[in-house]
Formats: sequence, C-alpha cells, structure tokens
Amino acid sequence: MDFNWKNWSNGQKLIFVSSAVAVASLLLPWADMGLISVNGFAQQGYLLLVFFIYPLYQVLKSNPIKPLYGFISSGFAVICSISFALSKTVEVFETSVNLSGSGLVLFIICSIALVIGVYMAREQNK
Repeated sequence: MDFNWKNWSNGQKLIFVSSAVAVASLLLPWADMGLISVNGFAQQGYLLLVFFIYPLYQVLKSNPIKPLYGFISSGFAVICSISFALSKTVEVFETSVNLSGSGLVLFIICSIALVIGVYMAREQNK
C-alpha cells in the first residue's frame, strides 16, 4: 500500500479523510438520552465501515475506483447510516423522539463525503 498524500487527487484525499473521521466517530455517542449515551462500538456501528473498504482500499493501492462499485458501496453507506439513525426513534410521553447522537450524525456526514469523494475521484480518473 502506498500512502502518498501529495500525489493523491482531491477526491482520493476526501475518501481517505472521510474514512478516518468515520472510524473516529465510533468513539463519540451514537445514541444519546441525556444522562446515558452509547458510543458507536457498543451500537455495532463498526459494521457500517464495511462500505468504506472498497473506495479506501483502491485509494491506498493507487488504483482507480470503478464508478459502479464505488457508488454502490458509498450509496449503501449513506442509506444504511440514515436508516440506522431513523431506527433510534422512540416514543416518550406520546411524543416521537430521535436519540441519535453526534457520532452518528458525523458518520452520516462522512458517508455523504464518501459519495462526493468517489464522484470527484471518478471525474479525475478520466
């Protein structure tokens, strides 16, 4: 694996940074109920990192990302992370409340950044 930041395109840099921040977001609260919060590891958020593997591996190997696989992988990251956040909705005193924490919101942003990074890398690989 070749880690050469200076030779990477902006899309490849965005893929790498979004993957690193997504891993770091697992340490933040993914479910927050005020007095009680649970991080991403306890919520099994690490399972969502599977969708980051293909684009990150291709960047680290300095191989071009195939658009079909890149968009499928990053698209599933966005869809699954948003559905994970929506699953944290509960009813409290007949009011619907979403208990998603800051780590989960950051992970969703990283997933969206991954899609943008794959798009930018695709444009620069032409």
